[in-house]
Amino acid sequence: AEAQAKAAPGSVAHVTAVLNLASTHYKLGDYASAVDRFAEAVKLAGDAWGDNSPRNISPLRGLGFSLLAQQRTAEAVPVLARAVALSRRHQGLFNDDQYAMAAPLAKAYQQLGMLADAEREEQYAYRGAESRYGTDDLRLLPALDRLAKWYENSARPAQARYLHRRAFTLATDPKKTSASGAVRALVGVARTYFIEFRDGPEAAEQDDPFPNGNARLVSQIQQSGPQIPMGYYLD
Repeated sequence: AEAQAKAAPGSVAHVTAVLNLASTHYKLGDYASAVDRFAEAVKLAGDAWGDNSPRNISPLRGLGFSLLAQQRTAEAVPVLARAVALSRRHQGLFNDDQYAMAAPLAKAYQQLGMLADAEREEQYAYRGAESRYGTDDLRLLPALDRLAKWYENSARPAQARYLHRRAFTLATDPKKTSASGAVRALVGVARTYFIEFRDGPEAAEQDDPFPNGNARLVSQIQQSGPQIPMGYYLD
């Protein structure tokens, strides 16, 4: 890094050398040195190419992760938020690379009590999956489960239950059934009722019925088991 600084200060090679050195410190667990070197790389990249250049993403990501490793969450949040914003601006709103930064950013927001910001990032991750796969693809199930569990952990059981029900409807579509996905969704629904039993109902949310598909489920039960009045749900 010192040799590159002397040979071509502020060049791509110089910034790359500093980034490599910072990454080495990070991998060795020397997070204090990693923070210093990544911060140096951020300044070099900003001076050379401007603050809005995509070349800032890598040093910002490294700096944010290094700060998180030191439990400096409040300092890490604006750094990672800037890296994510640059990634979306230059690499596409739902590019895959952003999620390695957005997931720890959402967790950091939650640790700081910034729940609205954390929810926004979690919803963004879900919308990314929806953009890639569509709304009726079984590959959407993990994203639904992740977002639902986030609402469970945020004391929002009614919202979580709605998402688990969506997952159940998708998993039981006759054209593309997923038994494991259906079971996971039903267990999730049950978990939300336990949360309400333990902590009380979610005050600001209204529980939603099964989305389209519940009538088919009730009809199947009526044909093969005890008669169930319409409007009764399997939960």
